[in-house]
Amino acid sequence: MTEHDANTAKNRQYDFKFAVVLLLILAYLLTLTLSFPMSGNYGGVENQWYVSPALFPLLLLAALFLCCTVLLISAVRQNGTRHFFSVGHWLGDHTNQLVLDRWLIIGLLIEFVYVLVPSTDFYLATTVFVASLTSIFYLQLAHSRKWVVTLNMLLTLVLVITRLVLNEDSTVSLLDINDLENSILYCDIFVALTLFILLTWQLNTGFAQQKTKVLYHLIAVLFVPLVLVMIFSFLLYVPMPVEYGTVISFLNWLVYQQLGI
Repeated sequence: MTEHDANTAKNRQYDFKFAVVLLLILAYLLTLTLSFPMSGNYGGVENQWYVSPALFPLLLLAALFLCCTVLLISAVRQNGTRHFFSVGHWLGDHTNQLVLDRWLIIGLLIEFVYVLVPSTDFYLATTVFVASLTSIFYLQLAHSRKWVVTLNMLLTLVLVITRLVLNEDSTVSLLDINDLENSILYCDIFVALTLFILLTWQLNTGFAQQKTKVLYHLIAVLFVPLVLVMIFSFLLYVPMPVEYGTVISFLNWLVYQQLGI
């Protein structure tokens, strides 16, 4: 087998896995879409199926189903099912740093979306997430991956425990966004402490060798998210993913009560 044929076979295998995973996701989305009202009498007005909110999602899902089916059939015809049940082929080569970095980024994204954002102030969650990434891929500090993984794992554990202990509403799960003041306050404190540790370590490790990069990094981590939050919240009036937390509460107090804007 030539190198070109080997690359083609490998791509077909990835196409097959992608099509299978996407079809499963589309099937789940289809079950949600079918729960939308299709027709009926609402407020004395008869609504037909062609004005249903489910119509456009159904059309889009149907088009995606068709594309995925075509891709799946094409991949099967070109031996794309090979190594489908191989765990190593799904996860990648654990000795390859690029593969490990890919999973590290995925893990940080999952932590950001499902742990940090529901638990703490959006600005604080964003700064910790950005600081973790820049430590590895921008500043490239020594032992950065160990520091980032350790700190983020500890932070996730602490936030989960805090939300479990201080959750006074049994109907609220760990993944739910809530406005429990004590939980939010303590989560903000722990996230701010993690951010302080990250930045202190970055300054001590990298400032002597790369002052300019560290300064740019601090601007990107601390000021850019703050400016974006202020623009979206107070100029464009676009709500943040969560509207609670220490920083956004202070900004609301400053802008509305002190500046009277």
